[in-house]
Amino acid sequence: GLVSGKNVDKFKAVGLTAIKADEVDAPLIAEFPYNMECALTHSLDLGSHTLFIGEVKQIHAEEQLLDENGDLRFGNSILTFDSGTRCYRAPGEVVSQAFHVGLEFADRD
Repeated sequence: GLVSGKNVDKFKAVGLTAIKADEVDAPLIAEFPYNMECALTHSLDLGSHTLFIGEVKQIHAEEQLLDENGDLRFGNSILTFDSGTRCYRAPGEVVSQAFHVGLEFADRD
């Protein structure tokens, strides 16, 4: 991240609300249309960085993101992080460069 959560309430700084997850000890974000609860299964020290591998334990999604079978539709609402290019991506496009989009929030109290 751009700032440490030790000294800054990151949720307050960006106007978001943390809510308790059902299966993991990590917050969900109330304002997001979907959240995934993930558990760490492996970590690999690769020298220059650590690769973390996890398991999705539970998905919370608003109804409009689900198909007729109740499965999550992977459409334009899905945002991912591409660690190779350090970009946030939606299907077919780069949305923002990672670690740049949050700079406007970095100095907020």
